[in-house]
Amino acid sequence: MSRMKREIIGSMSDLARNGDDNLCAHFRFSENYIGFQGHFPDHKVLPGISQIHCVQVMLEEWRKEPMHLKEVVRAKYFQPVHPGEEIECKIKDEKITGDECVVKAHITRESETIAQFSLIFSFGLQAAAS
Repeated sequence: MSRMKREIIGSMSDLARNGDDNLCAHFRFSENYIGFQGHFPDHKVLPGISQIHCVQVMLEEWRKEPMHLKEVVRAKYFQPVHPGEEIECKIKDEKITGDECVVKAHITRESETIAQFSLIFSFGLQAAAS
């Protein structure tokens, strides 16, 4: 397991399904999170790919199997995330077809939209090989 993945898992709390059957988790990244090292040294901002990895880690932890990011259909970023800020990631509209899982994810800080994604993941042997 990569250091980045370990740190994302360590930053995650409260992974659960809510009443609307959405998969939800909270994340709080410390000042020392590896993703902040080059993004940006004097004004640390959580990289967009780390936000996408939050979605991936949530799916892997919930499904107990490896997932491979196959396609970013859409990614919209609205606000930066800085060290110590708590964000909530909500995965909705999970559709599983064959060896693919299509999801829509929404990241918020309090009631403020941070990012929205439409992502396609593959799982099973294909994901384990990557």
